[in-house]
Amino acid sequence: MYLVEKAQKEIKELNQKVLFQKAEIKKKHNKDVSDSSIEIKKYFEDYDTQFFNHCLTSTFISFNDKLLNIKHKFIDDLKKEAFLKIKDHIDKHYNNYVEYLLQNIESISRFMDKPPSITFNFNPKDCSFFKEPSNVKKIQKHFKNPIRIKENNYDFIGGFSAEVEGGISYNMIFDDIIDKNTPIFEIELSKIISDIKINKIKREFEEFIEEKKMGIHLIEDYLKKYE
Repeated sequence: MYLVEKAQKEIKELNQKVLFQKAEIKKKHNKDVSDSSIEIKKYFEDYDTQFFNHCLTSTFISFNDKLLNIKHKFIDDLKKEAFLKIKDHIDKHYNNYVEYLLQNIESISRFMDKPPSITFNFNPKDCSFFKEPSNVKKIQKHFKNPIRIKENNYDFIGGFSAEVEGGISYNMIFDDIIDKNTPIFEIELSKIISDIKINKIKREFEEFIEEKKMGIHLIEDYLKKYE
């Protein structure tokens, strides 16, 4: 009788030990599964966040670059239009244009009339015109020092530059004046494409991207089903 009771007690203790071991194994298994699930979720969350942030950044960079290119192209087109209109006006009213140049030459004589001589640089067409003896006199009469008429190293639509050797210079080349006044074209551009409109487009685009980013939650919901 004693041996039976002892055997039953040992069996009971063995069963408890087995149950405890099973519980430990199940607990460890559940922990491993849970840890794996957390790691998978974190991986997807990190990956999706990085992916969408990369897409968002790349898209905005591309968007801003395109806007900048549009601005530059528009400014270039405005400048080209200005060049064409000025050239057309010079061709149609050349005598008035020449008179305008002579008035400007007279106005600079008071500070450009320095020895040994004053050199005037013109484009090919204007250079040919002012090299005519009768036209040279129209310039020389405003100066005490000798003048030189020279064709410029590069062509331009109109105007002139003047210089005294080793001294002061003056630039009234139309092309250079237009380039220096590019901010005026930017102001004109801002009237058409204002920063407010651009920012509105960017905000709407950002909202669109944010809506698309909501798709990452589908992966999270999917993973939760298998926790």
